[in-house]
Amino acid sequence: MGMNDDLQRKTPGGITGKGFVKGDSRINRKGRPRSFDEFRRVAQMIADEHVVGADGNTITRAELLLRRWSRSKNPKLQMLFMEIAFGPVPPTKVEANGLEPRTTLFLHV
Repeated sequence: MGMNDDLQRKTPGGITGKGFVKGDSRINRKGRPRSFDEFRRVAQMIADEHVVGADGNTITRAELLLRRWSRSKNPKLQMLFMEIAFGPVPPTKVEANGLEPRTTLFLHV
């Protein structure tokens, strides 16, 4: 065994130096969702919670969020609201009339 073998050997981690052992209270059993589907399920559960709106009526958190987006001064939130309501905005077509033959137009966006 060389000197490098001693340095590369893995030492136990954790606060106590023993690492995690079975039944350790430090283990987070309800931590990060294991999959995106589980993450989406939690987000939908939160969005379905009932809250009191500005007018005093009970609405879902999702409806409250959409109402805020519709009144926002942030154009990105306004665009998201419109895309959710009516679908994505079609891409803008660039016309290149008047270019000489064999002329290449490069657009850097």
